[in-house]
Amino acid sequence: PVVLTVQMLSVLSPDLRRELHEALISLDGKRISAVIGQIESCDLALHKTLSRLVDNFDYPAILKVLDAV
Repeated sequence: PVVLTVQMLSVLSPDLRRELHEALISLDGKRISAVIGQIESCDLALHKTLSRLVDNFDYPAILKVLDAV
């Protein structure tokens, strides 16, 4: 199972978290990939976790944690 926590997302800047949230809400695959690509340079483990969730279209799981940050 893929586990995403508030602590994992708290390392991201507020702007990047907002960008990720907006991309997920819009269901724009290219935009989601672009934001996750930006995360790779600052936190590889978070990038992998988010990529796995996105690959499984588990956007609600990501949004739930984003809303809790």
